[in-house]
Amino acid sequence: MTGKEKDGLEPRLAEKISRLINWGHWFAFFNILLAMLIGSRYLVENGLPSSFLGLLYTLVTWAGHFGFLTFIVFVVTLFPISILLPLPRLIRLIGALVATLGQVILLADTFVFGQYRLHLNGFLWDLIASGEGQVLTKHYFTWLAMGVLMVLIFALELLAGNYLWRRRHRFKEKRLGFNIAALFVVCFFASHSMHIWADARVYYPILRQGSVFPLSYPATAKTFLASHGLLDMDDYQKRLRDSKGTHSMLKLPQTLAPFKEKDPKVIVVVVEGLRADALDEKAMPNLTAMAKSGIRFTDHFSGSNDAKDGLFPIFYGMPSVYQNAVILGKDPSLLVKSFEDLKLPVGIFASDDMEQNNLAQTAFRDKNFPQYSGSVAQRDSSAISAVIQWTAKQSGGYFAYLQLGAPASFSTPKNYANPFQPDWPVVNLAELDKTSDVTQVKNRYLNAVHYSDHLLGELVDSLKATGEYDNTILLVTSDHGMEFNETGGNTWGYNSNYSRYQTQVPLVIHWPGKTPQVINKLTSHQDILPTLMTDALGSDVPAKKYSSGTDLFSDQDPGWIILGDFHQFAILQPDRVLVMDKLGQYSIRDNRYRTIKKAHIRVGTLMDALKELKRFYR
Repeated sequence: MTGKEKDGLEPRLAEKISRLINWGHWFAFFNILLAMLIGSRYLVENGLPSSFLGLLYTLVTWAGHFGFLTFIVFVVTLFPISILLPLPRLIRLIGALVATLGQVILLADTFVFGQYRLHLNGFLWDLIASGEGQVLTKHYFTWLAMGVLMVLIFALELLAGNYLWRRRHRFKEKRLGFNIAALFVVCFFASHSMHIWADARVYYPILRQGSVFPLSYPATAKTFLASHGLLDMDDYQKRLRDSKGTHSMLKLPQTLAPFKEKDPKVIVVVVEGLRADALDEKAMPNLTAMAKSGIRFTDHFSGSNDAKDGLFPIFYGMPSVYQNAVILGKDPSLLVKSFEDLKLPVGIFASDDMEQNNLAQTAFRDKNFPQYSGSVAQRDSSAISAVIQWTAKQSGGYFAYLQLGAPASFSTPKNYANPFQPDWPVVNLAELDKTSDVTQVKNRYLNAVHYSDHLLGELVDSLKATGEYDNTILLVTSDHGMEFNETGGNTWGYNSNYSRYQTQVPLVIHWPGKTPQVINKLTSHQDILPTLMTDALGSDVPAKKYSSGTDLFSDQDPGWIILGDFHQFAILQPDRVLVMDKLGQYSIRDNRYRTIKKAHIRVGTLMDALKELKRFYR
């Protein structure tokens, strides 16, 4: 080949690549429109906002997100192939195959989102590939329909690709490409900018939409804005407390009335960080005595492994996965509201401000409660004194919530006896490692537990002294457990795994009129709301309508419970726990939190749990 021939070949090759890339842009645009059409099902499932800004955000996110995803696929696949193999027919075939695969995956994801309000992830893909579960359907007809749709989409992609190849010159002459691309770029950045604004201004019609679309991670920038003087965090916290929220995202009854009982007296006590095996005669003599004369649940679990999600199920009767929806929709707690419907007083006594456990934003939103000063132990003592004085003044029924924080903070008063020795005077969980002295750390914890039990004894003695003990339902439990590296992963305290050490908690109830007993079935905080509504207040509304739990005293035992939140949740059964994060990474572990090798997923339980995670959404 002569030099002149080579010089002539290079421009022709460059021109061919340019034509292919130009075609690819229009092919990508066609697939953006197709993806938006398929993705419109997310809008149908989630519902459209009623406000103008909320609707505008939905539309620009719909266009910007699918425009961005589709263009990224083009850049990663067709762009480099067009340069390496500039063969028009081959490129059009590859483009049709890639586009068909992407659109079919999107279509399958819409089915999964419609059934479980989840997006396809590694876990669900493994389940589909294994053939163990019917994630998309329970009928072969849907699979047949998916196959037919795949063929139709492929045919459509081929037709579109060929049509756009023949018309590429006309499109180029009209100079529409730049304007269309600019529109999608503007939508993409407008979407994230609007979400940053909504997050800073606590504008719920936008925030409630969350990650409706797959692979969507809306931007936030509160820390950046605050650091540059563009956001007053005190003002933000005030708006967070005062905002009215948006329309409820959940299907819940407005009330559980009528109630057969008109003046029940109920006290719920939460001892923070109290693990199940801390309940014994040496560490907790008062609560042990109450358990012997009352009702003790030996296999009871919190809502999660931390304070934020641990208590939510007590007040809402459902997994903490729904907590964000409750915060956005400002849904009231049916437990608190039922006492208010009966015109009975509600007293709140906690040693902290309840921001950490979100109760100030959920069950006790708009409620006033006293603030105490001093160490955690001192604040606990003040809370006990306050609840004793408050209950003594009540002439009829009431609901009182008492929260003690000593065990979670390893706190006791300066002059307390501290019977467990040797112990560490101060424990910082962040400083503990595998070389730490477990005995001293645990003794410090048990001393704090012993102190909390001492305060519980004061409450019980006060109720007995006023003659109200036999007229009052007194329920004692915790928000989460406390681990001392029993799992061997250098995990101390809580909020690091879903082992029983961090999630199993005591549940002891003094219930006048009920036979003292020990109940060994699997129970959770989700069961407390329906129990109080049915047995204490006498509501006839079926628990299924407002709760994932069942009456603690019924014979019902689903055999599994859901722990955790949207980012990571666990399905716990008597012999094991399945842990999964939002990206689909999962593991199956035994009761000592050791990975069970080659463990099979129990598909029936999984499907029931996934449905429960969606059941209450509108």
